[in-house]
Amino acid sequence: MIGDRDLDILSAKNAGIHACYFNERGDKNNIADYSISNFEQLNTII
Repeated sequence: MIGDRDLDILSAKNAGIHACYFNERGDKNNIADYSISNFEQLNTII
């Protein structure tokens, strides 16, 4: 699941799936499995 809020990331974790945090500023999320700042980066983690 890709999301830009902590709630999105926590929902993915509760569902037992990978969580990808999207933030254009490049901020990180300690709960997410992956963090990206643009959708082209998805190619590197899939």
